[in-house]
Amino acid sequence: MTFRAKVVGAEPVDDGRRLVLDGRRLESVDYSGLSLVQLSVAGSRLERCTFEGSTIDSASMGAGRERSEYTECSFDRCRIRFGPGGNARFVRCTFDDVRLNDWFCFAVELVDCVFSGGLERAYFNGSVPADRRNSVGRERNEISGNDFSRLELIDVDFRTGVDLRRQELPSGPDYCYIEDAARILPTARLLVSEWQDDSRRSAGMGLIGLLQDQVDDGQRDLFFRADDFKSIGLGVVREVAAIVSAK
Repeated sequence: MTFRAKVVGAEPVDDGRRLVLDGRRLESVDYSGLSLVQLSVAGSRLERCTFEGSTIDSASMGAGRERSEYTECSFDRCRIRFGPGGNARFVRCTFDDVRLNDWFCFAVELVDCVFSGGLERAYFNGSVPADRRNSVGRERNEISGNDFSRLELIDVDFRTGVDLRRQELPSGPDYCYIEDAARILPTARLLVSEWQDDSRRSAGMGLIGLLQDQVDDGQRDLFFRADDFKSIGLGVVREVAAIVSAK
């Protein structure tokens, strides 16, 4: 990666607590401790910049058409509510002790990043939607080598071909991991179809249908938190999870 300029220190933030970075090449800039209404980054390259301890009400980390790239940047102890994920790439960035919300990513790449804290309401796509590929300039998103093991995931989906075998994921009774779901789900569907209670059987088949939709969209392995499907009934969700995890 080539940077045309090096900026060390802090950049000014306007009186409305908005920070806009458009077409910038920044190295070792300190944005820590900010309280922002809005952060917008478009077509910029940030290396070893820090946002530690900042609160951002609306963050557009990949605004505009050109990809924004973050290399070895620190977002530790941040509280961020995202706008659209946009076109962005994060490499060897840290997100320790964070609270992140509403990170909806069609064209976001994550490589060798480390997370802890909590992430609520998010999805990460392994492939770029067909109608965005020309503008983004690629068909696939690179999502690999990331450590999510200390991150609480609430209503978070990995979909359209994210290779979960190349991530470290949280574990425990609240989470379910289904390896090679296309092979597992038909057997699970057959077992659930034999449940005698009509309402339980209907709920269980509904859950398997939702999981099958993810497989049909290109996701090989599945990962979810039982509470994310609590509207179906936690008892049913845990029973289905026990079936698919045991296969």
